[in-house]
Amino acid sequence: MKNMVAIVQAIARQTMRNAETMAEFEKMFTGRLNSFCFSIDRLVDTDWVGMDVRELVVGQLAPFVSLERPQLEVNGPDVWLNPTAAHNIGMALHELAANATKYGALSVSEGKVRVAWKFIDDKRQSLQLSWNESDGPPVVQATQSGFGRRILEQIVPAAVFGHTVYEFESTGVRWTLDLPHTALVTPQG
Repeated sequence: MKNMVAIVQAIARQTMRNAETMAEFEKMFTGRLNSFCFSIDRLVDTDWVGMDVRELVVGQLAPFVSLERPQLEVNGPDVWLNPTAAHNIGMALHELAANATKYGALSVSEGKVRVAWKFIDDKRQSLQLSWNESDGPPVVQATQSGFGRRILEQIVPAAVFGHTVYEFESTGVRWTLDLPHTALVTPQG
């Protein structure tokens, strides 16, 4: 429980540094806290075994875009993440969706986001998760590194012992995370 409180405190501190107004802080902090709580709720439902990747993706993106809209494509095999991976990737998905809504592909009706995952080895032990935006406004690389970027480039890969690439391509933002077998679990039951 102390670890969870420490995470919420860190989210609040970092959000305060990036918010220019109290209203902006409240919106950003509430979104991040809801994202955190979504993952915790689902993990409690599974007795902390883990979480299905599809459920995680759809749940984290639900506040931003409906799965029924042509703007969003979600695709990948049935696979579960351990609690640490689910929680951290959930935070990353929230940051990507919030930025896409504000600046990227989800800020325009013709923009598209594709979230996909696949096994990257023959033994189905390592997984690659990718976020690809297209048909959005011209991409401008951020000049400052905020909390969201730290989550995407440092916090998540360190937490899951994975590797990430975060690119601002002309066609849209691209984020890829390679996860080792230790981030995956087999659901019970």
